[in-house]
This record gives sequence, C-alpha cells and structure tokens, in this order.
Amino acid sequence: MSCKVYSLEEGGRLSFTEKEKAVIQSLVLDVQGLVQKEPSNLQVGNPLAVKLGKYIFNDPKFSKNGKVSCAKCHQENRSFTDGFSKAFGLHRTNRNTPSLYGVGLQDWFYWDGRRDSLWSQALVPFEVAEEMGVDRLFVVKRVFDHPVYSPLYSSIFGEEMALPLSELPGNAGPFGSSLAFSNWEKLSTVHKKAINRAFSNVGKVIAAYERTLTYPYSAFDVFADELLKGKDASGEGLSISAQKGLKLFIDSNSTRCIQCHNGPRFSNGGFHNIGTGSFSGNDIDLGRSLGMAAVVLDEFNCLGEYSDAPKVKCRELRFMQNDPHNMSRGAFKTPSLRNVSKTGPYYHDGRFKSLEEVIHYYQTPPATPYGKTHELTPLTLTPPEIGNLLDFLREL
Repeated sequence: MSCKVYSLEEGGRLSFTEKEKAVIQSLVLDVQGLVQKEPSNLQVGNPLAVKLGKYIFNDPKFSKNGKVSCAKCHQENRSFTDGFSKAFGLHRTNRNTPSLYGVGLQDWFYWDGRRDSLWSQALVPFEVAEEMGVDRLFVVKRVFDHPVYSPLYSSIFGEEMALPLSELPGNAGPFGSSLAFSNWEKLSTVHKKAINRAFSNVGKVIAAYERTLTYPYSAFDVFADELLKGKDASGEGLSISAQKGLKLFIDSNSTRCIQCHNGPRFSNGGFHNIGTGSFSGNDIDLGRSLGMAAVVLDEFNCLGEYSDAPKVKCRELRFMQNDPHNMSRGAFKTPSLRNVSKTGPYYHDGRFKSLEEVIHYYQTPPATPYGKTHELTPLTLTPPEIGNLLDFLREL
C-alpha cells in the first residue's frame, strides 16, 4: 500500500511543483476567453436570437402533448440535466441527459457525436418520438403563428419565410408520423427547402441561447487563482483532502484522469472506448461508429446548404477520423467534469448513480476477451486516495 507524503506551505495550502502548477494553469476557467464563435451559425452573440431561443427552449407547446420542452430534460437547478439515468421526454430515451453548461465549447454533440453543431443538435429532439414527437412544419408554424415569436424571428432573419403557411398541411416532415411523412413527400422542393431554412433558424436561435450557459466559477477556480498568482490561501478554495485529490488527478502515473479530462472543460472533447458499449440485446449502442456515419448524412451539418459557414471552415467534419479500424465502436464522448457532483447518474446510459461507483469501475474495469477491447488499465488507488479524489471531484 502506497503512502504519499505531502508538504504544506505557510497558510495551510499543499505545496505544488512548477510542473503541477503548469498543468493546473491549463485547467483554469476563463469565461471570457472561452467564448467562441460558431462559423455555421451567424446568430451566436445576437441578443434578439438569444431572447427568442430562450423562449423556445422553455416552451412546452413545441411538443406533441404540449408538456415537454427542452427545459424538461435540461433543468437549470440540476446543472441543466434531469437527474434520471436516461432522459424522459414523451417516453424514455436510450441515453443519459448531458449538462448544457459550456456546451458551446464542444465540436461534436450527442454521446456519439452524431451532430457537428449545437444548432443542428437542437433540431433533433423536436422530431424524435420519445422526446417531443412533432415535425418541422409544426415547429415552423408554431413560431410564425405566435404573437411574440413571429416578430422576433422577422427582426432576426428578415422576411425570408415567404411560404403560404395557411395553405400548407398542419404537419409535414421527413420524420415522425406517417401523415407527416406523406404530407412532406407531396411538397415541392422549393417548399421543403423553405421549411428547412426556417427550421434550421429555429435551431440557430436555440443554440444562441444555449451558448450563454457558461460554467459557474468553482472552488477549484478560486484555489487555482490564488495558487497561480501567489496569493495567501483564503480558505474559500479546495480543502486539504481535495488538494490531495487534485494532485492525484493531474498525476498520470496515479490516475491518468488528465489524459481525457483536460483543458478548462475538464474534457478533451474526444471519443473513448472505456468498455461501456452494448453490442447486442434491446439496449444495443455502438457509440461513435454510428455517430460518424450519421453526421455525414445530416442535411443540417456544417457542409450543408443551411449552414452559414464557408466549407473551408468545416474543419472538424472535413477531417473527421473515419478509420473503421480504430476504436470508435463502443466509444463515447468524454463528458466535462465541471459540476460533476450535480450531473449524475453517470455515463452515456446512466448506469452509475454515484461517483463512488464510477471510481470503482476504473479500479476494476471489465475484462477484455478476444474481439472486445477498451482503453482502460486498472487504477490502484488506496481507500484514502479514493476519498481524496472524490473530494476534489465534488468541489469542481
């Protein structure tokens, strides 16, 4: 059993080496520095788009039963998650609800990365039977028939929706009910494109709002600010136990956490196979391997006609790793660890209710019989070290 020795500075703070400080610097949250533009969405930063997006995000009338909004699964008092193992809109879905804090800093969306922009992701729940269960024409009509939404939309995008909405069917879209699909097939190409354009704009205003959901400043950020600027410990940062956990977290020889959970988001934004994929049965989930195929086919991706980006700006999509021999089968996106104590249950399928269970999984990862591989090697943390690491995670 290992026994680490820690030294204290004056004031009761642990002593950190220059190398450790450099790693901590890379994790610091700079809210202003983290605000990024999205080339495929020109509405990012537009106050009117943010306003309309927030309205739509919180409006349950965009759902089939009039009771499900984006905010049903992304609840502000739960760090924009819902507390369930798997999201529940109109019905239960197959995936856990991720937090929306810092969502505008991601390159890929959904656990498998099936969408390449926040606005294209925001469109999906409307047409999923288990989530909101409507169709794109229904969504467009809801916006243009609303006394507040319609003038806001016109102020943002101009009078570009020149469709005779009163002459169109009530429901139409390539997904959803058989009636909606049948009506969609009868529409002209011009009408379909006009509806898609307006529908994509709905996604863009929702994304403009969601991009304002920046991370709250945490105890770690207070601690890091004092440490890196040489300030005396104020007592408002990390506890001594959490500081020990921080040392373990950034020590690749002890935990390897930092390999995937790095940068200000505590996530590298990549996809990793940690042995959680399901390759048979009712809950089959292949992860990134299907996500790569789906994002290429998405008509609302960065390279599509509804994107605001020049094709040269769609770097992530153009250079996406699409090697069938890599470990994308069973790989899922690395979640941010900020606010992690408030965003359980954990993993793409919500299989673990507590952080203790998560650490135990890393201590004893599943076996890898022939043909089934993952990236994990067992951790060998002692019970006190596990307690330290958990204390650090809870103070994020």
